Amino acid sequence: MTAKEYLYQLKDIDDLINSNQEEVDRLRALATNISVTYSDEPHGSGTSDKVGNTVVKIADLENEINDLIDELIDLKRESISIIKQIKGIRERTILIKRYINNKTLEQSAVEMGISYTWTKQLHGIALLEFDKLMKVSVRK
Repeated sequence: MTAKEYLYQLKDIDDLINSNQEEVDRLRALATNISVTYSDEPHGSGTSDKVGNTVVKIADLENEINDLIDELIDLKRESISIIKQIKGIRERTILIKRYINNKTLEQSAVEMGISYTWTKQLHGIALLEFDKLMKVSVRK
């Protein structure tokens, strides 16, 4: 696994958390919109089954979100630990902004007051350094 692939796991997990949270929000809205129809004729408990099924889906998704958050926290800790070993402050800053804080290289360049071209070069250097450190870290 390359440094970039390793670090992109952070974004992938974060995106999955956000996607699952959107689904929870959608299911909650759906659950509050399920209405009960009263009639004199007996019938199955279709509405309560729908609500019950929705509540179970919400609980399952929330458990999955919590597991993903734990995974994201662990991966961020590992990544930050490796990033801290990089010698250059700008290289460390770019990796933190790009992968930990989910900023684009363009945003990072503006915030750091350097050109986008220079940011791309520093990013490449930082990834090479991260890759070396990551491989040493994995061997331990």
